Amino acid sequence: NHHLRSFRLTKEEKESIPMMRPHPVDVVVGQRAKDRIDSHPHNTVYHAKRIIGRRYGHEAVSSLDSEVEYEIAENADGVASFAVPYHLPSEESETAGAPGTAVLSPSQIGAYIINHLKMITREYLEHDNIQS
Repeated sequence: NHHLRSFRLTKEEKESIPMMRPHPVDVVVGQRAKDRIDSHPHNTVYHAKRIIGRRYGHEAVSSLDSEVEYEIAENADGVASFAVPYHLPSEESETAGAPGTAVLSPSQIGAYIINHLKMITREYLEHDNIQS
């Protein structure tokens, strides 16, 4: 039974996700993320694909913003993105545990999901020969 579960990104997976600094260390995907919606509604992003490529002022973005509890933000290019809170781990920062906000595009959220799907495919097939 292969349900989606939380995971820690490998160095290779972090490098394959579009550039973002600082990088959240723990990312939860799948059923575990769905289970957290009630207890962490401001930290759980869903429906990201509905606004891929949309400008922040687009009607679809406004509609989604009124439906969800997490923060939809405008990135430097004027594209709708998600403001995701995080805490830096102690080995990455002198201000260990200091809260911050990462602005993630819908495509970056999708990259986390794709990397997770690749990981569970590797586990299921019991080899690393995953090309797509």
